[in-house]
Amino acid sequence: MAATWTIVSMDRDIKQAEKDNVVTKFHYRVEDKDNDNNSAFSLGSVSVTLGSSSFVTYENITHDVALQWAKDALGEDKVKTIEANIASEIAELKTPTKACGVSW
Repeated sequence: MAATWTIVSMDRDIKQAEKDNVVTKFHYRVEDKDNDNNSAFSLGSVSVTLGSSSFVTYENITHDVALQWAKDALGEDKVKTIEANIASEIAELKTPTKACGVSW
């Protein structure tokens, strides 16, 4: 299993610090699926601040760049935690440890 990360949307300020179309937040989806088609996903958002060295306007940001910036903003530990939580959800689907319902 390998989690797939997708940037689903980006918030931006039309004008910020004399710059146009400054991305301020990434909204992401992380999903994974095992060989038995058990799947899980997580949605989240992460804010970013205008950097001084390598500004890229909204129109010029590629998905790969946005994804890298989002993961950098989250940090390596948070990225690993998100992926581990998804893997745990899939494991629970595959071999349930909890159930609900009524006995009648």
